[in-house]
Amino acid sequence: MISVTVYSTGPDCKQCWATCKRFEDAGITVTVRDLSESGTDADREYVTTELGYSQAPVVVVDDEPQNHWSGFRPDLIQRLITAHHDGRHPAELPAAATAPASRGMSHGR
Repeated sequence: MISVTVYSTGPDCKQCWATCKRFEDAGITVTVRDLSESGTDADREYVTTELGYSQAPVVVVDDEPQNHWSGFRPDLIQRLITAHHDGRHPAELPAAATAPASRGMSHGR
């Protein structure tokens, strides 16, 4: 079973909402982590320093370092949904080619 964590800047982030909705509509359980001021420093540090992202949402699949991306990525969401429905492991998916951006989270609007 695939597990997905979406790091979100909050309910006003349309891309975060759309990402979660696509996964939930496909029957994939999503854990949402808050990156806003009310979220934890550890989550913000993980996303910005360890993963190198500055745009939400940040999607991490099965806590595997090769399976993560930033921003609303319908292509990668669909690839993951397809793997889920085909019974494949997410590690079989091609890694996302994203360039880490500068520090500081944005809503990615």
